[in-house]
Amino acid sequence: MTEQNENIQVDDGPVQSSAEKDPSYIVSLASSEPESVDPNVIADREASLQVTSWIQANYIREKNHNVPRKNMYEHYQSSCAANHLTPVNSATFGKLLRNVFPDLKTRRLGTRGQSKYHYCGIRVRTSQDPEPIPIVELMQEHAAVSGSNKRRNSHRRSLTSGSIATVTTVSSTDASSSAAPSTPTAPTLPSSTTSGITGDYNQLPIFSLPLLPPYRYNDQITNGLIVDFTNAYEQHCKNIFNLVCSNQVESIQHVMLAFYREMPERFIYLIQMVPEITDSIWRWDCILYDTLISRFLPTIHHALSQETVNALRLYTREIRDYVESSLIHYPTTLVQKKADVARIFSAKFRRQLTLNFAAQNAANILNHQHLVNAMCHDWNNFDVDGILDQTLWVCDCDTQQIRHILRTEIYQLLNNKPSIEHWMFWLGTLIDKYVNNSEPSSLNEANLYLSKCKQFLLKWNFYTALVMKDLANQQAPSFASFHTLRLFLDDYILYLVEENISRVNHHIMQRHQLTHNGGGGGASTASSTSASFSHLSNQD
Repeated sequence: MTEQNENIQVDDGPVQSSAEKDPSYIVSLASSEPESVDPNVIADREASLQVTSWIQANYIREKNHNVPRKNMYEHYQSSCAANHLTPVNSATFGKLLRNVFPDLKTRRLGTRGQSKYHYCGIRVRTSQDPEPIPIVELMQEHAAVSGSNKRRNSHRRSLTSGSIATVTTVSSTDASSSAAPSTPTAPTLPSSTTSGITGDYNQLPIFSLPLLPPYRYNDQITNGLIVDFTNAYEQHCKNIFNLVCSNQVESIQHVMLAFYREMPERFIYLIQMVPEITDSIWRWDCILYDTLISRFLPTIHHALSQETVNALRLYTREIRDYVESSLIHYPTTLVQKKADVARIFSAKFRRQLTLNFAAQNAANILNHQHLVNAMCHDWNNFDVDGILDQTLWVCDCDTQQIRHILRTEIYQLLNNKPSIEHWMFWLGTLIDKYVNNSEPSSLNEANLYLSKCKQFLLKWNFYTALVMKDLANQQAPSFASFHTLRLFLDDYILYLVEENISRVNHHIMQRHQLTHNGGGGGASTASSTSASFSHLSNQD
């Protein structure tokens, strides 16, 4: 029989550089070439959240019941296959299982020669069972129970950071908030909290006609041909948009194959002879992809059904293959442009879906008042001065500002019962204060701006890692709640920084194009493209 020690997962790994965390659709402001996508940037945290949620939904504690270890993992694999998800390996699955059931025991049961490993104390959940308890409540319950037992040191490698953390488990303290100094009220949200989303995203906007220089026109290439091709491609994008919105992503490849294989010869001739058409095509693709993102995620924490999430994950995983298989006999430049935009969209959308999943988990914490009360109690015992002493020579930050953030601003957020929107708004104010206090207007200034963004992220990660380490050292019963909230805040602040970099990049390229084109058509076309994909316009 083997028994796993109780453990708490701590994310206190080394500070990472921004370059190690940036997704491929954000590139250096000084570079015009897109970088390759690293799916591992998205996969680890997303997979751990998916696995723990699946375990909660399908298994429940039950004394004197056992589940074969192999059968449970196969159950998980079949669920992943049905939902078009990539399963984690069995070792990772076992580690995440103990996040949900920390006191789980593993025994080898059966007759000699035919025994198998079983998980003891759990069973498959049925429809008659109560709704699953949030993961943080399970972990806090375990922290309280384990405190009455013999104290033991627990060593566990963090799934997020890959570091080793040592935690001593003790009894849970009372969740009620202790006395704290009087502070002003929490910051209020502006009248609109939709991150600037405007317009109707239930349909595609009208595509603008390509702007061709006069010498492109001849007897075969006429204005009527340009109009016909624009209308045809717009209708094709509308068909794809409607299929995605109705969760019929399996039909998209057939629609794309039919469109390009049945394309009239005059359209093919237009693509081959007029390079401006290729530019217009990938810019129209940008409009399609940006509208899809705004349609499904008008806000980061917008709720999505599991069926929709599964369909979107399938679409983002297969979209680049759809593009390349549909354009086999088309010009290489067109294939490369469309594939690049599809790749960037896939990385961006999957990243935002992961962020959305983390936001839902964080919102679930903030919606349980007893969990927030426990967080308030533990934050009152938090050693702010100890954190400042550790970071003074490393980060070179204003000590008074950091103390105000830790002791006043976060205290306000915890004690005034805010929603996830308040935390998001607060992070936005930090970005505006420390990153967007100056707008770069040249390439040299843009490089300085990028360095400032990197330093901000490094310092943010260093501070939050020390905060989590201190909460672990004080055996805070709300550690799991803070950990879940931190996963979202880390992802969201990185997302905000990346969006600002993309916006600055877009504005600088517009100025560059206006300078070289004398305010002509090239700049006008570029301005219609979303900043999310704007760096592609620098490619040859």
